[in-house]
Amino acid sequence: MSIETLFPGIQDFLVLTAKGYVGRVESGQDFRVFKRLSESVENHARVLLESRRQHPDDEDIRPAIVIPPMPSRKWRSASLVYSDRALLRLFPSGAAGNPNNLTPFAARNRERSIYQGIELLIAYENKSMPGVAFYCPVLYGEVGKLGDFPSFSQSLSDDVPSDTPVIEVLNFIALLSPAERMSEWARELVRLIQNISIQTAKRASSPFSIAES
Repeated sequence: MSIETLFPGIQDFLVLTAKGYVGRVESGQDFRVFKRLSESVENHARVLLESRRQHPDDEDIRPAIVIPPMPSRKWRSASLVYSDRALLRLFPSGAAGNPNNLTPFAARNRERSIYQGIELLIAYENKSMPGVAFYCPVLYGEVGKLGDFPSFSQSLSDDVPSDTPVIEVLNFIALLSPAERMSEWARELVRLIQNISIQTAKRASSPFSIAES
C-alpha cells in the first residue's frame, strides 16, 4: 500500500526526510525534493534530526503524530494526534505543564483531521511572542508503529492497535530562539506550509514555490 493511500492527505504537507531533504509526496509514492528550500535549511535540518534522535520523547520537537483514518472518525483523511504538551498549549487549562490538568474539552480535541490539526498548530502563538510562529509542522518521512510512542498510544482509545502505522509531526523551528524564528527562511517556511495545506489558493505566492524542483 502506498504511503498516500495509507495516510490520505499526506501529499498536501511538507515532509522532512531522514537525510534532511524537504519536499512532498506525490502520486505514485514519488518524493519531490524542493532543492532550494532543502539547501536553505540544510544545517538546521541536520541539527533538528540529531536532536530528535537524542531526545526521542521531546514533545516540543514532536508535538503530534499522524495515523491512518479510523472507521469511527468522522473525517476521511488521516488523523493527527496531539501530545499532552501541545494540547495544553492549544487548549489551556490554567495550569500548563501537567498532563493531569487537561480539560475534558482538550481531551476531546486530542485527535483532529490532519488538515485541522496542522492548521491549529500553525495558528498557535505564545502570548510572550506575539506575531512569532511557535510551530512549524512538517511530517517526518519514515513510517513507524504506534507502539513505539507510548505517550501517544496510552492516550488513544482501544480501537487503535499498537501496530497502527505512524508518521511523526516535527516542529521544524523547535530549537530556534524567538529572534531566530523571525529569520527570513523560518518565516518563509511557515508561509509555505500555510500556502500548501491551509490556503491552497495562494500556493504561488511564496519564493519557495511548490512548483520548485
